[in-house]
Amino acid sequence: MRAASLACAAGVLLAVVLADLLPDIWRDLPGAGLPWWAPAGALVAGVAAADALARRGCACRSAAGHSRADDEDTRDGTAGDRETGSG
Repeated sequence: MRAASLACAAGVLLAVVLADLLPDIWRDLPGAGLPWWAPAGALVAGVAAADALARRGCACRSAAGHSRADDEDTRDGTAGDRETGSG
């Protein structure tokens, strides 16, 4: 389900870029004196950087002693009970 949500968010973001930003960029290129491949290269670099960050994951998960099981416990509210011994 999470992958589908991320895919939908990526699709919406792509639609916004193509429908709203791309015409403005294309219209401003001659005035800026840039070739067409400059914003295309920036787009590719941005997508590659976002992909690399998404594949790496959250930086907070790489902290010492933090695992995916900790995240699951936090979501269901049991992390405090186990760590403090309170119930």
